[in-house]
This record gives sequence, C-alpha cells and structure tokens, in this order.
Amino acid sequence: MAYPLPTHESLNVTEGLHTIFIYANSVTEGGILFNLLLVAIHFIITMAIINQTKKDYPMAFVVGGFVTFIIALLMRLGGLITQLPLTMFLVLLIIEFLALLFTRD
Repeated sequence: MAYPLPTHESLNVTEGLHTIFIYANSVTEGGILFNLLLVAIHFIITMAIINQTKKDYPMAFVVGGFVTFIIALLMRLGGLITQLPLTMFLVLLIIEFLALLFTRD
C-alpha cells in the first residue's frame, strides 16, 4: 500500500469537504499537491490567453499570475496551503507586472 488509508480519527469529513483535500496534501511528498495545482492553473490560464490573443505574451502572464494569486489567497484562507506558496505567487505576479510595464511602448 503506497499511502496510509484514512481512518475515522485522521479524517473528519463533518468539518467540511476541504478536509479530504488537506488529507490528500498531507500524504503527498512534502505537501506538494496544491502547489502543483496552482502551477497548473497558472499554466493553463496563461496558455489559454496566449492562444486567444496570439501575441500579447506579457499581458497573458500577468492575467494568469493575477488569477493564480487570487486562487492561492483563497486556498490560504481555507488552510489548504502555507504562506510560502502564497508569497511565491505574489512575487511572481510582481515580476510579471514589471515585465509588462517595461515591454510596453
């Protein structure tokens, strides 16, 4: 068996559905599940915007970063991620925004 199965003591679903996700994150290596989910959301949104605009790459990265930061903020408020991924996505958003400002004519 790769992962320990949840027991009634370790998983209390009466607290809310998010406890299932917290359990899934706790059994992954280093709790990387939600961090990878946020990276995938950023990638999917950015690629969708690039596909629609066909050339405005900096704007697509900023919009993808902003949406991902809002989702990360909501996940942090729900207790699904720690402060570190939230801070990393905020720094990424600031870097993407500065890149957008410096590439505009």
